[in-house]
Amino acid sequence: ADGAIVVSGAQNSTSTSAAIVTIARLNADGTLDDAFGTDGLAHLFTGGNPTRAAQVIIQPDGAILACGTASPAANERDSYLCRVTSDGLADASFGVNGELIFGEVNLYRETPCMALQPDGKVIVGGIDAGGGVVNTLLLRYGTDMSTSISEPSKTDGIIIRSTRPEG
Repeated sequence: ADGAIVVSGAQNSTSTSAAIVTIARLNADGTLDDAFGTDGLAHLFTGGNPTRAAQVIIQPDGAILACGTASPAANERDSYLCRVTSDGLADASFGVNGELIFGEVNLYRETPCMALQPDGKVIVGGIDAGGGVVNTLLLRYGTDMSTSISEPSKTDGIIIRSTRPEG
């Protein structure tokens, strides 16, 4: 609403081969917004390449969601979702230190797309690959973001995972 521009991606470390999930907020004139994060940048998960955030959504409360890929180990690529406050700080009330990572060793999960439902639930989409098979992956997170992910149902190359409300 104020003309600011929010972008996401990765910043490569100059001292290591690590990639850092980065969200930047720019003023309407294209300069970094110094009131956001540290000098206009929010830095989150650090891992190997291809760690990155691919899409951002600004929620009605001004918080920013970003989704993409976290690569904590050479043989692991995981679905990644994070939330930062409107000030560019990791939202401690979201997941673990503002991040939700879903994956496991020797599987390739990447979720570069997301949508925010009218009821506040978040859907992230991408791929789930392992053992030579590539499937579509959809994850649906409840409004509390702390629910567990159910076992997958596989139908015609599509894996749909959803969350179950706690309690």
